[in-house]
This record gives sequence, C-alpha cells and structure tokens, in this order.
Amino acid sequence: MATDSVLTLIDAEIARLKQARSLLAHAGKVATKIIAIKTRIKERKTRLAAAKAVAKVAARKPAKAAVKAAVKAARKAPAKARKPRVLSPEARRRIADAQRRHWAAQKTKV
Repeated sequence: MATDSVLTLIDAEIARLKQARSLLAHAGKVATKIIAIKTRIKERKTRLAAAKAVAKVAARKPAKAAVKAAVKAARKAPAKARKPRVLSPEARRRIADAQRRHWAAQKTKV
C-alpha cells in the first residue's frame, strides 16, 4: 500500500510539473505578442503625431499651400501659343546697316 501512495504522489507531482511547464512555454509567446502589440501602438502614435504636425504646419502656411496648388494647376494647363515677334522692314534695314558698319570697323582694325 505504501508503494501505491508513493506512485500516486509522484503522478500528482508530474501533473503539476507538466502544468507549470505549459504555462512557462506559453508565457514566452504571450510576452512576444504583448511586445508586438506595444510596438504597433507606438508606431501608430508616431504616425498620428506626424500627421498632426503636418496639419499644424499646413494650417500656419495656407498661402504656401495655395501657391503650390496654383503652380500645380499651371503645370497641368496647356501652354498658350506665342505670337511671333515681327520686325518692320525699316527696323530690319537699320539693324543690317549697323551690322555692316560693325564689320567694316572690324576690317579696318586688322
């Protein structure tokens, strides 16, 4: 009878040790999950803080945002066709005479 009671006590101790082992094994996984959740929360808070800072800067500088929007709109708008610049025949003649005088002066220097 003494042997049976000792075996019963050993079996009970083994059951308690198995339970303790399973708790310890899961504790590491739980700790890892907790750390991952805390990291995600911290990242989310950082993103929210950055978004708030950007919104605050944008609120302080609405003119800059308006200028950027205007530039963006101007870039998307089609370019207007430029009117060619036309010289009168008299202006062309004066420019040609001035150029000839310049060439003549250069020839006399050489």
